[in-house]
Amino acid sequence: MTPAPRALETRLRLPRWITVLFVLIIVLASGAALIAPQLQQRAYVGRTNVGVITSVVAAPDTAGRVGWKAPDFLWVQPSGETTRLSALRGRPVVLNFWATWCTPCIAEMPRLEQAARDNPGIAFYEIDLDEDGAKVRAFFDKLRLTHLIPLIDVGSAVARSYGLGDGVPTTYFIDAGGIVRATHLGEMDALQIATGLSAAKR
Repeated sequence: MTPAPRALETRLRLPRWITVLFVLIIVLASGAALIAPQLQQRAYVGRTNVGVITSVVAAPDTAGRVGWKAPDFLWVQPSGETTRLSALRGRPVVLNFWATWCTPCIAEMPRLEQAARDNPGIAFYEIDLDEDGAKVRAFFDKLRLTHLIPLIDVGSAVARSYGLGDGVPTTYFIDAGGIVRATHLGEMDALQIATGLSAAKR
């Protein structure tokens, strides 16, 4: 015997408290999705005095290879202002990808600091692979790094756009026109840094 439509509807109807619970879960999940990115950004900027990269500018004619235009990206400075790599055209740029757990990175950082101090016309950016801003700031303060500019690569998006494959440290020397002129995988000594800077200055 087939149940009457009304009886079938009554049998399939969920209790009111389960319906309310489902709605509440959906609302909380939506709120978390909206708030989480803001919380993540606050962890890096502000009192930590570390910039955070917010996006990569997709373009077909860019790559992290010698002779190619360097991939562009945007970041938020500790002051709250947004800037981008392409805004630095007119001066050479050094991008050094690193992490606080990387022993060779720690060894070469004082050499990069010295190079930045000796070459005020070149911008040196230290792109950390998605670590906590306070941890990066503590690292810079411990080594007394004042001429290098730390940026957090959230989700390692910029590292992927540059084709970072075999780890850190990896360094890109970019000329005033935004073209990658030299790259180096692994720890650099003072001579290797000077060679890269010479290529970027041409």
